[in-house]
Amino acid sequence: MAKLLRKRPKAGKVYEKSGDETLAQLAEGYYTMQEEAKHLAKLVEKQLQEYNKEILESSAVLADAGDVWNCVFCLISIALYFVGADPSCSICAACVYASWFIWWLIIGCIPVCTFCILALSLTVYDCCMCAEYMGWIDCPFG
Repeated sequence: MAKLLRKRPKAGKVYEKSGDETLAQLAEGYYTMQEEAKHLAKLVEKQLQEYNKEILESSAVLADAGDVWNCVFCLISIALYFVGADPSCSICAACVYASWFIWWLIIGCIPVCTFCILALSLTVYDCCMCAEYMGWIDCPFG
């Protein structure tokens, strides 16, 4: 930035001496740019001092994601969906299907479908963490 600030006055003087009106206006633009850049440099210097502080304490946690319990919960959840022990998603699908014919039913579907989505999200989390534990994938949740 300092290099640009030094070059602008030289270019501005060359443009002023040329006698061309367009170049003279460009020279004014260079001078304005120089002043604005000086103000910006001062503002940045002032603002950066506020954040230029010594770090007194720092910590980090390294966690190995997933464990055998994620695999257990994943398998139980999948088994419950297959045997129909958790009917919320089936009810949600039926509700949404019925709302194609009776549009106001969609309002009643919201609580049922919300429960289904929450249950599915926990299953997805557990299965993803299980897959990471097994070394199959790098799960983005952990």
